Order: sequence, then structure tokens, then C-alpha cells
Amino acid sequence: MSTQRIPLFLICLFLALFPHTHASQKVSQNPTHKPFIIVSPPKNGTHLVGKALELITNKAGTYHLVQINDHNDALQLILNDTEKHSFSVIHKVPKKTLKVLVQKGYKIIFIVRDPRDQLISLQNWLREGQWPWIKATRIKDENAQLEEIITGKINGWRGFKSCFLNYEALLKKLPKEAVYKTRFEKLVGPQGQGSKADQIEEIIQLAQFLEIDFSIAQAETVAQQIYGNTWTFRSGQIGNWKNHFTAHHKTIFKILYNDHLIRLGYETNDKW
Repeated sequence: MSTQRIPLFLICLFLALFPHTHASQKVSQNPTHKPFIIVSPPKNGTHLVGKALELITNKAGTYHLVQINDHNDALQLILNDTEKHSFSVIHKVPKKTLKVLVQKGYKIIFIVRDPRDQLISLQNWLREGQWPWIKATRIKDENAQLEEIITGKINGWRGFKSCFLNYEALLKKLPKEAVYKTRFEKLVGPQGQGSKADQIEEIIQLAQFLEIDFSIAQAETVAQQIYGNTWTFRSGQIGNWKNHFTAHHKTIFKILYNDHLIRLGYETNDKW
């Protein structure tokens, strides 16, 4: 099949001509595609991406939102999901597991999000009483808690390092053609302060990565259904960190991670 990128101006033209497309809830009839798994760092838009792939492939995802440390257990779990005509959505598996899956022809979809928004989502998660083993959960003052999540200076647990960088490291040495890094900001759409055209384009890119022919109209149908309505959903807004980071939080984050913000494309310098 062709994996030629659909020009953005064509997507914008389609949205202008057909602004209120209301197609069937079912996007396609069980398209053939490459086997794949979604590897999602926590609080990076796991269910957003999962819902998109469910609609694209017309399959239900099986969610294993834990860290699985044993290679054999992880591999068997993922292969079993595929045999059941599902796909695995998982937080973390051994690097060896991903290498074996790629050798078997699997594609890996990895989720990237602005690290500052991820940290605020992590903080909200902790303040709801989730992950009580993280000692930062016990800090009542929100500003002090956010500082500890950023720096780990008291208890040694740094949110971005533990919940993104360690996950991203799993992708090292995997063939580039086997990995697609989708971005929360592109996929979330206008309801999350993103762009509708970017959202449509990203949905099409996900489909094409799995070697599925996908039209703009099909992508529009997917876009209408993926935002919110999951048990972990809170606000899903781009740039929410600006409502929580103080000048002090910005300073300490820049010291520790500004190079990663630039590398990931969320900033171009330290003047934010």
C-alpha cells in the first residue's frame, strides 16, 4: 500500500467543505494490518491513543497498565492478545520483549506528551490517592508536592525520569521503521486545545504506520469519538501546566530537563 503523506492543505480543505461529517460509529470492517502494541508512559494519553487505534482497526484493545518485568510473561501476554484479535496497550515491558516482537513483525506505537503536562497529570493522579507507594503522595501542599515530583530531592523519585525517560530508553536500538511516536498534542484535537487538522493528519499517520489505507472522512469519524469518557480522564488540555507551575517550578525544571524539552520539540530555548 502507499504510505504517502496526505498534504495538510487537503485535510484543511476537507474540513472546510464538510465541517459536520456524521458518519457511522463503525469506521471500517476489520482491516488487515501489521500486528502492534501501544507502549504508553503513564499519564501521557494512553486511553486517547487506545481509542483511536480501536476505531482504526475495529478491534478492542486489551489494557495491561502495569509494569511487567518478566520477558516470558510479557511476550506470552501480548501474543495471546493478538490471537484473540485484540492488541495490547501496556505501560512497560522488558526491552528484550520489544526486540523479539519487532523480529516477529510487530509495530510499536509510543506516546509522547509535553513533560510538564505529564507531571501535572501525575500530580493529580497522586492527589487522588493513586500509587500510595510514591512518598510524594503524602505531601499535602500542592506546590511542595510538585517540587518533589520534579526534583525527587527528598525521596529520590523524579516523575519525568521514572515515568518517561525510563520508558523512552526501551526504544533504543529498535529499528526506526518499527516505532511510531505519536504525540498527545497532535491527537487530542480542538477539545483539548489542539488543531482539528493536526488531529486528522495524526490519525491517518497512525493508520498508515500499520499499513491501513485510511481516508480523511474515516479519520474525521475517529476524531469525533476519541476525546474523554475514560476512567482516568481529567481535563486532557494542552498547556495545563501553565496553571500550576510557579516561577520556582519553572526554574528547577529548566535546570533538570530543559534539554529534553528542546529535544522533544516543546521548546526552542530556556526562555519559557
